[in-house]
Amino acid sequence: MTISMKPQDLIGHDVFDPEGERIGQVESVYIGEQSHEPEWVTVRTGLFGTRESFVPLSGAREETDGLRVGVRRAW
Repeated sequence: MTISMKPQDLIGHDVFDPEGERIGQVESVYIGEQSHEPEWVTVRTGLFGTRESFVPLSGAREETDGLRVGVRRAW
């Protein structure tokens, strides 16, 4: 994971899949008990942001337009 942002700074950022498709927006950040680093985020999805999904940060990286994760959105 190549994320230098503090956990609280991730909230509200757009999340994109490996191909650049927007998944949604970070709602919550979950810190690993042993690593003390962000390991998961929940992402608001759906037309009106009514759904929330867990997304792993393993393999994620910061980009200028938001956060790129290593998983695709399941439609």
